[in-house]
Amino acid sequence: MFAISRLRRAGLAALALGVAACSNDNGLEVDPGGGGQNQSATQLVFAVQPSNIAAGASFATPVRVEFRDAAGNTVTSATGPVSLAVTTNPGAGTLDGTTTVNAVAGVATFAGLSIVKAASGYQLTASSGALRSAASSPFSVSPGAAARLVFAVQPPNEIEANVAVSPRVRVDVQDSYDNLTGAGTVTLTLAQSPWPRTTLSGTVTAAATTGSAAFPDLALDRPGTGYVLRATSGSVSATSNPFAVRASFSTIATGGWNANYDGFSCGIAAGGTFCWGANSYGQLGAPNAGAMEVVPVLVRTSAVFSDVVAGGKHACGRTSAGAVYCWGRGTEGQLGNGSNLTSHTPVLVSGTGPGGLVVESVSAGDQHTCALAAGRAVYCWGQNRFGELGDATTTLRNVPTKVSGSGAGALQLVSVSAGSYFTCAATTALAVWCWGEGSSSQLGSSVPGSTIPVQVTGTGSGSLRFERVSAGMSHACAVTVAPDAGKVYCWGLNLYGGLGNGTTQGQSSVPVLASATQPFTTVEAGTNFTCAVSTSNSVYCWGRNFSGELGNGTTTNASVPRLVSTPAGVRFNAVSADGIHACAIANVATATGDVYCWGLNDDGRVGDGTTTGRSSPVRVVQ
Repeated sequence: MFAISRLRRAGLAALALGVAACSNDNGLEVDPGGGGQNQSATQLVFAVQPSNIAAGASFATPVRVEFRDAAGNTVTSATGPVSLAVTTNPGAGTLDGTTTVNAVAGVATFAGLSIVKAASGYQLTASSGALRSAASSPFSVSPGAAARLVFAVQPPNEIEANVAVSPRVRVDVQDSYDNLTGAGTVTLTLAQSPWPRTTLSGTVTAAATTGSAAFPDLALDRPGTGYVLRATSGSVSATSNPFAVRASFSTIATGGWNANYDGFSCGIAAGGTFCWGANSYGQLGAPNAGAMEVVPVLVRTSAVFSDVVAGGKHACGRTSAGAVYCWGRGTEGQLGNGSNLTSHTPVLVSGTGPGGLVVESVSAGDQHTCALAAGRAVYCWGQNRFGELGDATTTLRNVPTKVSGSGAGALQLVSVSAGSYFTCAATTALAVWCWGEGSSSQLGSSVPGSTIPVQVTGTGSGSLRFERVSAGMSHACAVTVAPDAGKVYCWGLNLYGGLGNGTTQGQSSVPVLASATQPFTTVEAGTNFTCAVSTSNSVYCWGRNFSGELGNGTTTNASVPRLVSTPAGVRFNAVSADGIHACAIANVATATGDVYCWGLNDDGRVGDGTTTGRSSPVRVVQ
């Protein structure tokens, strides 16, 4: 065994001497891979790291990867292929350009490489066959210059007028590769609007600090279809999808009385109070409105109204706290704020609200206004030529003045209605009292006029028991309550059949029963015509019909109730007829918040976007 081991050691030594002799002869180590001068290549090294770049741009200096031996020397004889790939990829980007090149003198040079997806922390890996791969230093790809805007969150297909758009609109500022860009601002405007003078309110310019601008409280103040927003940032812009603006109404009021060209309508919707029609005296409550508006416009006020009423050329709203605001013509003191000035925006009626008169209901007449206050008293203000304020004088009042005797005795009042030049109210005893001008028997008694309340003949007893009354231009009507509920009685002028008893004879100083085969829940007296809502939620009208105000498709007067041509499937739960037109609000069971109007429309009071008269109901643009 000893002899064999010694022989093996001798052989190995001889082999080593042979190798050494070979090395000394060539001056190089044998390199199976054809690589470096002293050793074979064992690794790849990034000699020039990738730099931070903008999306789509090439690295400022071409990336260089070297073949190196174990000692870190460049193996200049290496000529093999080297490939680059993205291994840490926070932006899910793709390495564009030539990603595999052959080394020259042990160096692989990569020119023209780029990544288009912006992110921080990218890393590249270099590989070549079985050699140990190399990882680059982390680098970032920043967004390029703003190239386009994108509505990342579009306006919904339909929004509510004057209610903040939800979900909030969001606009992204992008480069050419869909990356969100850096700081900047985005401004929104209306690119398309179906109506002039529409206002886009709320935050319309927002910072895009991370490339995205959000608009939390955008709102539009007019209903309509085909609205389009435009977003602008610097030299780039974009438009939104078309969308609609809706106004869902809960109350409706008509005004204008006997004026042919000063009619208007108002209603309360989810986003505030809106009016439409004539604006000759600011009765629409909107300083930016035109001389007339054929679609609803927002009344400009910070007050939130529970009720709205429309008079001859003015309107009023009541808050839940019992304050009253009025706007429009004020030359007769009908705005109640201590002046005789007209106002295009709502002004507070003096002394109303917390700490003063807590108003429970309000009614606007032709040129005066009345309110029922806590304590069962009525206060009126405005024109008083015929004693319509009921304070025992004919003196104009521009602040609320208590109606004589109201709130006590027989005049504990539960409702009030201001007519053209007279006023009526119902008492806790279910009687009706009226005051003011009475030449057409509209006071329901034989007196030609009175500056203090007089009781309507026979009311408060028998079948003539009323909780509410409606005073029109020259007549008044009321609906009976239990035990004989649902009957309409009217009194006053009957020239065109407005009393509904089948005749057109002069006038009546006592209540007469309207000829009807169905019971009613509410009644509204207008300008020589009357409308009422039946218990089946249909509307019937009677009286003068020169302008189609009866809504039955004709212009023929009617002395008995005639069914309004109700659109298919629609039922109504409220009607207003204070003028030469009427409007009704659809029953919530059929079409929540829809309003239909009919009658004279020269000033846009019907609200359907035209000035064409309508003898049948048409839906208000909403």
